[in-house]
Amino acid sequence: MVADLVIRGGQVVADGAVVPASIAVNGERISAVCVPEQPIPAAEEIDASGLYVLPGAIDPHVHFKIFNAMVDDFETASMAAAYGGVTTMMPFVSGTERMSVAEGISHWIAEGQRRSVVDFAVHCRLRPDPALIDQVPQAFALGVTSVKMFQAYRKRGMLFSDDLLLRTMETVAAHGGLAMVHAENGWVIDHLEDRLLAQGRTAPEHYLASRPHAAEAEAVARAITLAKLAECPLYVVHLSTREGLDEIGRARARGQDVYAETCPQYLHLTDAEMGRQKGLAKIAPPLRWDADREALWRGLRNGFVQTVGSDHAPFTVEDKRIGETNIFEAGFGMPGIETMAPLVWSAALTSDRLSLPQVAAVLSENTARIFGLYPRKGAIKVGADADLMLLDPRAEWAIRGAELHSQAGYTCFEGWRVRGKVVASFLRGRPLLRDGKVQAPPGYGRYVPRTAGGRAEGCTV
Repeated sequence: MVADLVIRGGQVVADGAVVPASIAVNGERISAVCVPEQPIPAAEEIDASGLYVLPGAIDPHVHFKIFNAMVDDFETASMAAAYGGVTTMMPFVSGTERMSVAEGISHWIAEGQRRSVVDFAVHCRLRPDPALIDQVPQAFALGVTSVKMFQAYRKRGMLFSDDLLLRTMETVAAHGGLAMVHAENGWVIDHLEDRLLAQGRTAPEHYLASRPHAAEAEAVARAITLAKLAECPLYVVHLSTREGLDEIGRARARGQDVYAETCPQYLHLTDAEMGRQKGLAKIAPPLRWDADREALWRGLRNGFVQTVGSDHAPFTVEDKRIGETNIFEAGFGMPGIETMAPLVWSAALTSDRLSLPQVAAVLSENTARIFGLYPRKGAIKVGADADLMLLDPRAEWAIRGAELHSQAGYTCFEGWRVRGKVVASFLRGRPLLRDGKVQAPPGYGRYVPRTAGGRAEGCTV
């Protein structure tokens, strides 16, 4: 059989190792992974000498303009994803107050099928409304098996009380799904924020005091307890603290089905950025301390943190500047989908923080396993989608907001030096990025429905 495409001469990162291999693609799938010497006739051959070949990155934590004030939409967010080596993204979606769970999810699936450049699955972002909790089975019918709840943002009407958290987790567990939580104690945060406002302490440097480490650790512990009562798998998004990681480590040591995600901003930046970048660096949870950064890197290495997500949340510079005088009025979030993978693999190429197989695990395979996308996504193996990126480890470049593709127009990593650059990528066997340009048109991205249950066996570190 003649392959449609053969990628030859590269160092392939697969099955926990880096080995010289050739990859053959027929149609949308990988048809062979073999020793470089094996002859494979192909319609097209790519010489990957000197390059690493990794599975395309999967971003499990994406926000954009979904009935909100963010500036990216499905098309621009997915375009930025493609430039950053991401071949599958997972946005959090919800409907308007008048929409049912099914209507909201269906709206965004249709929008993605029209406009996304990369493949996508979605999470159901739920509001604390008992009527919507009763509609959670509608999400599963549409192939959405992960449901996110907030333990924060009481003033914005997003905070789940413990009884609603437990009720939702029980429903999710009954359908074989995965509960996701933003773990910060919203009651404590509101009290501390109100006190800081009353004292006139509204400068960016005061922001961390409103969302202390203990607020995350307590919420993580409480979510773990409720998930245990519900017998529901739990995924903690954007973990930022050593104390929160300790809670997850203890739960996993007891055998509980708990998973954690962190983000490049928590791995690289600290609260010192609030004085330098002010409202641009306002995120929730907030940037922390060096000790937390080091703990999260250790968590990635030892498997207590399984995934990295961008938490892409794009607002413009103008939207964020209000934080210079009152940090509590600035929007939450920063752009990051295009810089997520480069910031992770650069750490592997320039230090001993992670190995390349660990990079493939935390950016691709573990995410695919946890969210029910594996083995179609997240792996270089026969039968998997041919989602591949070719990484040049010799390339060095600087992150510049003006050169990124989010509509936010800035990055909190301005001027950061990065080692390693994607020189080509493929989505289901078709060129996604080549010669520095995205090749796939809007609408090439495909919705990937998921099947509940059995999602996380075999996560690697």
